[in-house]
Amino acid sequence: MNTFNYTRIFTSNLFIYVLLPLIITTLGVFIKSVSQNDKYYKFKKEDLFIGFELCLIATISLVTHAVSVIGESVKNDSPLSEKMECFPWLLSFFIFGSWIVSTLVRKYGWKNQNQMTWFFGILTPLSFGIIILLISLMWIT
Repeated sequence: MNTFNYTRIFTSNLFIYVLLPLIITTLGVFIKSVSQNDKYYKFKKEDLFIGFELCLIATISLVTHAVSVIGESVKNDSPLSEKMECFPWLLSFFIFGSWIVSTLVRKYGWKNQNQMTWFFGILTPLSFGIIILLISLMWIT
């Protein structure tokens, strides 16, 4: 009897690098929008402001994976892989990149107290968040 091979789907590059970030991003926007008050809520571009949440997800995933790899290395008394050499650089890039993007949002991302601009307010952090998420996924897999 032939069974459908879910492992092949979930480990494919298409799923990991395209569908997973798309699902995570869509889920973030969906959760943000459905948690608004029904009486006053109308979807607005600020609901797409989830770039920093994506950065946090990516950073937590990266650090969790690195700690796991380091723990296994210590437990097995084996040397760390060459891949782990770039971990401090990646983490620094994530942190400083988030700081730079948040400064851009603070300086140029607001039209007024409640409205964000499209480019620096919404698209810049969203793009950065997706890029960081992709980098994290590539490093982990």
